[in-house]
Amino acid sequence: MKNKTWKYRFTLLFLNSPSGMAEMRNLAITTSGLFSLSVGKIREILVPLPPLAEQKRIVEKCDRLMSLCDTLEAKLKQGRDSSDKPMEIAAKQVLTA
Repeated sequence: MKNKTWKYRFTLLFLNSPSGMAEMRNLAITTSGLFSLSVGKIREILVPLPPLAEQKRIVEKCDRLMSLCDTLEAKLKQGRDSSDKPMEIAAKQVLTA
Protein backbone atom coordinates (compact mmCIF):
# COMPACT_ATOMS: atom_id res chain seq x y z
CA MET A 1 0.00 0.00 0.00
CA LYS A 2 1.39 3.38 -0.94
CA ASN A 3 2.45 5.58 1.97
CA LYS A 4 -0.04 8.40 1.31
CA THR A 5 -2.91 6.05 0.59
CA TRP A 6 -3.01 4.39 4.00
CA LYS A 7 -2.59 7.75 5.76
CA TYR A 8 -5.72 9.07 4.02
CA ARG A 9 -7.50 5.79 4.65
CA PHE A 10 -6.75 6.05 8.40
CA THR A 11 -8.33 9.52 8.47
CA LEU A 12 -11.33 8.24 6.52
CA LEU A 13 -11.72 5.30 8.94
CA PHE A 14 -11.70 7.73 11.85
CA LEU A 15 -14.23 10.08 10.25
CA ASN A 16 -16.58 7.13 9.63
CA SER A 17 -16.16 5.79 13.16
CA PRO A 18 -18.63 6.60 15.95
CA SER A 19 -16.06 8.99 17.48
CA GLY A 20 -15.46 10.78 14.18
CA MET A 21 -19.18 11.05 13.47
CA ALA A 22 -19.76 12.50 16.95
CA GLU A 23 -16.97 15.04 16.40
CA MET A 24 -18.52 16.16 13.11
CA ARG A 25 -22.02 16.27 14.61
CA ASN A 26 -20.74 18.49 17.44
CA LEU A 27 -19.24 20.94 14.93
CA ALA A 28 -22.09 20.86 12.43
CA ILE A 29 -24.85 23.41 12.09
CA THR A 30 -28.30 21.94 11.63
CA THR A 31 -31.32 23.41 9.96
CA SER A 32 -34.47 21.35 9.72
CA GLY A 33 -32.58 18.16 10.56
CA LEU A 34 -29.92 18.57 7.85
CA PHE A 35 -26.35 18.89 9.07
CA SER A 36 -23.90 21.25 7.42
CA LEU A 37 -20.14 21.56 7.93
CA SER A 38 -18.31 24.61 6.62
CA VAL A 39 -14.70 24.34 5.48
CA GLY A 40 -13.69 26.26 8.60
CA LYS A 41 -15.47 23.75 10.82
CA ILE A 42 -13.96 20.82 8.92
CA ARG A 43 -10.51 22.23 9.69
CA GLU A 44 -11.42 22.11 13.40
CA ILE A 45 -11.99 18.34 13.40
CA LEU A 46 -9.48 16.72 15.70
CA VAL A 47 -8.20 13.43 14.29
CA PRO A 48 -6.27 11.36 16.83
CA LEU A 49 -3.04 10.27 15.18
CA PRO A 50 -1.22 7.29 16.65
CA PRO A 51 2.32 6.58 15.43
CA LEU A 52 2.57 5.93 11.68
CA ALA A 53 3.26 2.21 12.14
CA GLU A 54 0.10 1.91 14.25
CA GLN A 55 -1.97 3.82 11.67
CA LYS A 56 -0.76 1.43 8.98
CA ARG A 57 -1.54 -1.61 11.17
CA ILE A 58 -5.07 -0.32 11.85
CA VAL A 59 -5.76 0.27 8.14
CA GLU A 60 -4.42 -3.17 7.19
CA LYS A 61 -6.51 -4.83 9.92
CA CYS A 62 -9.66 -3.00 8.77
CA ASP A 63 -8.94 -4.06 5.17
CA ARG A 64 -8.66 -7.72 6.24
CA LEU A 65 -11.88 -7.50 8.27
CA MET A 66 -13.78 -5.82 5.42
CA SER A 67 -12.56 -8.51 3.03
CA LEU A 68 -13.80 -11.17 5.44
CA CYS A 69 -17.17 -9.39 5.69
CA ASP A 70 -17.43 -9.27 1.88
CA THR A 71 -16.68 -13.01 1.66
CA LEU A 72 -19.24 -13.85 4.35
CA GLU A 73 -21.86 -11.66 2.69
CA ALA A 74 -21.29 -13.40 -0.65
CA LYS A 75 -21.60 -16.83 0.99
CA LEU A 76 -24.81 -15.82 2.75
CA LYS A 77 -26.26 -14.53 -0.51
CA GLN A 78 -25.22 -17.72 -2.29
CA GLY A 79 -26.88 -19.76 0.47
CA ARG A 80 -30.08 -17.73 0.19
CA ASP A 81 -30.10 -18.08 -3.59
CA SER A 82 -29.66 -21.85 -3.45
CA SER A 83 -32.27 -22.25 -0.68
CA ASP A 84 -34.79 -20.24 -2.73
CA LYS A 85 -34.65 -22.70 -5.64
CA PRO A 86 -36.30 -25.66 -3.84
CA MET A 87 -39.02 -23.27 -2.63
CA GLU A 88 -39.61 -22.07 -6.21
CA ILE A 89 -39.86 -25.65 -7.46
CA ALA A 90 -42.27 -26.58 -4.66
CA ALA A 91 -44.40 -23.48 -5.32
CA LYS A 92 -44.59 -24.29 -9.05
CA GLN A 93 -45.59 -27.88 -8.28
CA VAL A 94 -48.35 -26.71 -5.93
CA LEU A 95 -49.62 -24.13 -8.39
CA THR A 96 -49.65 -26.53 -11.36
CA ALA A 97 -51.22 -29.44 -9.45
